[in-house]
Amino acid sequence: MPDSPILPPGRPRESAGRRSQRRRLSASSRRILKWHAIVAALVLILVFLPATGALIAAGIASANGCTLHEGFSNPCVVAGVDIGDSLYPWAVAPWLLFITVPIGAVLLPVIAISAAVMISRARKRESADGRTR
Repeated sequence: MPDSPILPPGRPRESAGRRSQRRRLSASSRRILKWHAIVAALVLILVFLPATGALIAAGIASANGCTLHEGFSNPCVVAGVDIGDSLYPWAVAPWLLFITVPIGAVLLPVIAISAAVMISRARKRESADGRTR
């Protein structure tokens, strides 16, 4: 019987030196990372919002047997009310992806770099505080 602890499958065994070299994120670094992740998620949501609206409009149109395209507004009667003119702008909304995707492609790396710089500064500050105390 081996004298080492049983490890879950697929988990490599680490040496004692490797464990001591690994640095955990401090509370301030985790907070920085959390807020940057929230901002990145909001950017992604806003980038793909036009496509989401178009998918919802297409679902409403197909559920009611209506034709929806970006050429012109078609009549779409739901519960006695024509909503074709309301669905049409959402059918054209994916064209906004030509604006939102490049903006997101610029913002996401900026957010990632900002997080890396802020975490690096926080670690330097913490190590400097730890040496002076």
